[in-house]
Amino acid sequence: MTGLDPMKVATQRTVMTRGLGPGSLEEVDISGEIPLLPRFRIPANLMRLDPWGIGHRLISRRLARPQIKVDKSKCVACGACAESCPVRAIEVVNYPSFDYNQCISCYCCYEICPENALRVGGLMRLLR
Repeated sequence: MTGLDPMKVATQRTVMTRGLGPGSLEEVDISGEIPLLPRFRIPANLMRLDPWGIGHRLISRRLARPQIKVDKSKCVACGACAESCPVRAIEVVNYPSFDYNQCISCYCCYEICPENALRVGGLMRLLR
Protein backbone atom coordinates (compact mmCIF):
# COMPACT_ATOMS: atom_id res chain seq x y z
CA MET A 1 0.00 0.00 0.00
CA THR A 2 2.70 2.47 0.90
CA GLY A 3 5.38 1.27 -1.47
CA LEU A 4 7.90 1.03 1.37
CA ASP A 5 10.48 -1.71 1.62
CA PRO A 6 9.39 -3.61 4.78
CA MET A 7 13.03 -4.00 5.81
CA LYS A 8 13.24 -0.20 6.15
CA VAL A 9 10.44 -0.15 8.74
CA ALA A 10 11.94 -1.01 12.14
CA THR A 11 8.92 -2.90 13.49
CA GLN A 12 8.49 -4.92 10.28
CA ARG A 13 12.20 -5.72 10.20
CA THR A 14 12.01 -7.01 13.78
CA VAL A 15 8.92 -9.12 13.03
CA MET A 16 10.56 -10.64 9.97
CA THR A 17 13.97 -11.32 11.53
CA ARG A 18 12.38 -12.94 14.58
CA GLY A 19 10.13 -15.09 12.40
CA LEU A 20 6.96 -13.66 13.95
CA GLY A 21 5.26 -12.95 10.63
CA PRO A 22 5.62 -13.33 6.88
CA GLY A 23 8.96 -12.51 5.34
CA SER A 24 7.48 -10.96 2.21
CA LEU A 25 4.23 -9.78 0.71
CA GLU A 26 4.20 -12.88 -1.49
CA GLU A 27 3.65 -14.99 1.65
CA VAL A 28 0.42 -13.13 2.50
CA ASP A 29 -2.89 -14.38 1.11
CA ILE A 30 -4.55 -11.25 -0.25
CA SER A 31 -8.20 -11.06 -1.28
CA GLY A 32 -8.90 -8.28 -3.75
CA GLU A 33 -6.68 -5.42 -4.80
CA ILE A 34 -4.24 -3.51 -2.66
CA PRO A 35 -4.63 0.19 -3.38
CA LEU A 36 -1.42 2.19 -3.61
CA LEU A 37 -1.30 5.30 -1.45
CA PRO A 38 0.28 7.72 -3.94
CA ARG A 39 1.31 10.51 -1.57
CA PHE A 40 2.19 8.42 1.49
CA ARG A 41 5.10 9.79 3.50
CA ILE A 42 6.72 8.32 6.55
CA PRO A 43 5.79 10.52 9.53
CA ALA A 44 8.60 12.83 10.54
CA ASN A 45 10.54 11.47 13.48
CA LEU A 46 14.09 10.68 14.42
CA MET A 47 13.79 7.16 13.05
CA ARG A 48 14.03 8.57 9.51
CA LEU A 49 17.54 9.66 10.42
CA ASP A 50 18.38 6.13 11.54
CA PRO A 51 17.79 3.83 8.53
CA TRP A 52 19.74 0.95 10.14
CA GLY A 53 17.76 1.05 13.36
CA ILE A 54 20.77 1.53 15.65
CA GLY A 55 19.03 4.28 17.63
CA HIS A 56 15.82 2.26 17.78
CA ARG A 57 17.66 -0.73 19.21
CA LEU A 58 19.45 1.45 21.75
CA ILE A 59 16.23 3.05 22.92
CA SER A 60 13.91 0.05 22.81
CA ARG A 61 16.34 -2.54 24.15
CA ARG A 62 18.33 -0.48 26.60
CA LEU A 63 16.66 2.72 27.76
CA ALA A 64 12.97 1.87 27.33
CA ARG A 65 13.20 -1.85 27.93
CA PRO A 66 9.69 -3.15 28.54
CA GLN A 67 8.99 -3.61 32.20
CA ILE A 68 5.53 -4.85 33.04
CA LYS A 69 5.00 -4.88 36.78
CA VAL A 70 2.42 -7.01 38.58
CA ASP A 71 0.32 -5.57 41.40
CA LYS A 72 0.05 -8.75 43.46
CA SER A 73 -2.79 -7.32 45.52
CA LYS A 74 -4.95 -7.18 42.35
CA CYS A 75 -3.69 -10.21 40.37
CA VAL A 76 -5.86 -13.33 40.54
CA ALA A 77 -3.49 -15.40 38.33
CA CYS A 78 -6.24 -15.95 35.74
CA GLY A 79 -3.73 -16.30 32.90
CA ALA A 80 -5.44 -13.87 30.52
CA CYS A 81 -2.14 -12.03 30.11
CA ALA A 82 -0.27 -15.20 29.12
CA GLU A 83 -3.02 -16.22 26.69
CA SER A 84 -2.92 -12.80 25.01
CA CYS A 85 0.86 -12.77 24.52
CA PRO A 86 1.64 -13.37 20.83
CA VAL A 87 5.23 -14.50 21.55
CA ARG A 88 4.52 -16.55 24.69
CA ALA A 89 6.74 -14.35 26.86
CA ILE A 90 4.57 -14.75 29.98
CA GLU A 91 4.36 -17.68 32.36
CA VAL A 92 1.86 -17.74 35.22
CA VAL A 93 2.71 -19.85 38.23
CA ASN A 94 1.53 -17.92 41.28
CA TYR A 95 1.79 -14.61 39.46
CA PRO A 96 2.82 -13.69 35.91
CA SER A 97 6.53 -13.62 35.15
CA PHE A 98 7.86 -12.02 31.98
CA ASP A 99 10.67 -13.04 29.65
CA TYR A 100 11.78 -9.54 28.61
CA ASN A 101 14.15 -10.97 25.99
CA GLN A 102 11.13 -12.45 24.17
CA CYS A 103 8.79 -9.52 24.83
CA ILE A 104 7.98 -7.39 21.75
CA SER A 105 6.40 -4.55 23.76
CA CYS A 106 2.93 -4.99 22.27
CA TYR A 107 1.36 -4.52 25.73
CA CYS A 108 -1.48 -6.93 24.93
CA CYS A 109 -1.11 -8.28 28.47
CA TYR A 110 -1.49 -4.81 29.95
CA GLU A 111 -4.57 -4.08 27.89
CA ILE A 112 -6.30 -7.45 28.42
CA CYS A 113 -5.85 -7.84 32.20
CA PRO A 114 -9.40 -7.94 33.63
CA GLU A 115 -8.18 -6.96 37.10
CA ASN A 116 -5.95 -4.05 35.98
CA ALA A 117 -3.16 -5.77 37.87
CA LEU A 118 -0.42 -4.92 35.36
CA ARG A 119 1.31 -1.61 34.99
CA VAL A 120 3.99 -0.36 32.66
CA GLY A 121 7.33 0.35 34.27
CA GLY A 122 10.59 1.80 33.01
CA LEU A 123 10.64 4.79 30.66
CA MET A 124 7.53 3.54 28.84
CA ARG A 125 5.37 4.57 31.81
CA LEU A 126 6.05 8.19 30.85
CA LEU A 127 4.41 7.61 27.46
CA ARG A 128 1.27 5.87 28.76
